[in-house]
Amino acid sequence: MALFIKKYKSLILTSLIFHIFALIFSLGHLHPDEHYQILEYLGVKLGSTPVSDLSWEYGARMRPWLHPSIYFLVAKFFALFNIENHFTLTYIFRFISLSLGFTSSLFLARFCEEKFKNAKYSIYSALLLWPLPFLHARISSEAVGTSVFTFALILFFKSSKKSLILTGILFGVSFLLRYHIGFMIFGLCLHALIKKKKSIGDLSLITLTTLTIIFLSIFVGYWGYGEMTFAPLEYFKQNIIENKAANYGTSPWWYYLTATFNKLLPPIGLISLISFFYLWIKRPLSWFTFATLPFL
Repeated sequence: MALFIKKYKSLILTSLIFHIFALIFSLGHLHPDEHYQILEYLGVKLGSTPVSDLSWEYGARMRPWLHPSIYFLVAKFFALFNIENHFTLTYIFRFISLSLGFTSSLFLARFCEEKFKNAKYSIYSALLLWPLPFLHARISSEAVGTSVFTFALILFFKSSKKSLILTGILFGVSFLLRYHIGFMIFGLCLHALIKKKKSIGDLSLITLTTLTIIFLSIFVGYWGYGEMTFAPLEYFKQNIIENKAANYGTSPWWYYLTATFNKLLPPIGLISLISFFYLWIKRPLSWFTFATLPFL
């Protein structure tokens, strides 16, 4: 890593400056869930938010408590130094998210250099693509979960027993931060199985570790909800079986294609869409396709 940093120090410094700007100038939330599903859940444990003010998901016991529990520990630590202002704490949470995101981009850029022959544009994208600093400065489950999954993705291609266990741990954590990441985890493991990139034993170790982390989340949920519950199952029950999420509006399956084009701003959105479709069509059996297409 030291050699990589030295080689791309100007690029990395530029990325760091962009991240700092994103931290300083980001206001409010990108998506309401940052507030309703994380900060308000945290507020219950800090005594600043009454349970009656929480969204219906709290009563359904369907949201994971891992994310708020981490911020709870951070808040309690800074309370030792009389830092309890919620706006200050929110900046600290954003700094943690941003640091994790920036580091994941740095490791992803290095991964691209090792993995691909012509990695120049991949490295520039990982470090300078404009939405990344903005998203890394968010405390959303999508942003933090993606950062954790990025580390897991890199470790997934290593073969040591330690790497396999760490991959499983990070898979489990990323899933608990954002359930939908499970599609990418499944795609990666399925590809490794079909292409024989990993042995049955290696994949079993990853799976067992991942499931162990998910199982342990029951106890975090008990701390949060005050009763034993398995939030991922409740999420599936409420949103898939009972379809309650549809009460708050629906979008067609291709919404994310148009959103990518619009929200990333031309021409970045268009280039991103073309790149994805190009890789899906040209390399339908690649690990990238197996991970990203099921997620879409």
